[in-house]
Amino acid sequence: MKPLWLILLFAVSLAAPADLLAARAVTFYLDGARVEQRETASKGYLEIKVPPAADQESLRIAPAKGGEILRVVTSPVKPAISIEKELARLTDREELLKDRLKALSVREEIFKSAAKSQSAKAPKRTKTNPEPLSTIKQGTDYAISQLESVYQSKRKVEKELEQIAARRQNLSKDRQSGGTLAKVWTTPASIAVTASWSQPDRSWYPLYQIRSDAKGSAVLSMSAGGVATDKGESATLVISSVKSDGVQQKIAFVNDQAIIVKEEFKITETVSTDSKPYVISINGASRSLPPGDITCFKSGVYMGKGRFNGVDADKSVEIRCGGN
Repeated sequence: MKPLWLILLFAVSLAAPADLLAARAVTFYLDGARVEQRETASKGYLEIKVPPAADQESLRIAPAKGGEILRVVTSPVKPAISIEKELARLTDREELLKDRLKALSVREEIFKSAAKSQSAKAPKRTKTNPEPLSTIKQGTDYAISQLESVYQSKRKVEKELEQIAARRQNLSKDRQSGGTLAKVWTTPASIAVTASWSQPDRSWYPLYQIRSDAKGSAVLSMSAGGVATDKGESATLVISSVKSDGVQQKIAFVNDQAIIVKEEFKITETVSTDSKPYVISINGASRSLPPGDITCFKSGVYMGKGRFNGVDADKSVEIRCGGN
């Protein structure tokens, strides 16, 4: 009789999808990701499932040293019926909303012209129009009220379009939502291969903290936000775009609290009053840093949040927190 743990292990291996069992490494960039998946052929053949959110033209399949890829056939994977129906419904709704947006834009131009025409009229008193100023005001007010209605409708339509785009993106991450199946033939029969592709829907963004002290120094630290990994994936970060030139330093991702960059600066100027935001100017960055949200602390006291606009190496930058 086989030990229970062997039976359970065999059952789990049968139940788990092949792409979860494969080793997968994801390199996150500021504007996308590069995914590498390592698998081993069985009897000279294997199948690789590429997710629908991937750039299908970016697929690359490389054999291990001493191996050879004999043939690759790719074909689209049909999404599950439920997902296919929802995608079709989203497309229909999106087309209707875009038509609605076009019609609202036409109405907007009409009422803009009407408001401008009314306000430009010279008041002329007649028997049929004894109060020309009042008439002009009524016409202008009506055109403006219609414009406000158009703007409200446009905002609703634009918000729903954003929701549709977000839902479609979520569906693209579903394992049943299609993608591409690559059938690969290899020699020798059990050679390892590495498949890689780009995924623009996966990226990371910097989160900053700056902590100043009474001695005129400040420490700027960066952590990573937006990193989402699936089971069995390892993640590394690159502080640049996917297509950046030059050598790209990779940083191992631990969690969203881990500090990945830390720099100390001399403060060149500080403004902090009750009626103004906390403003701090620093210079002399040793490297270029991308934009991101920032939280400010002064001598351990929280001073609010702001937006760090990024800085080039050896340049100065002003940071504002806790106000406009």
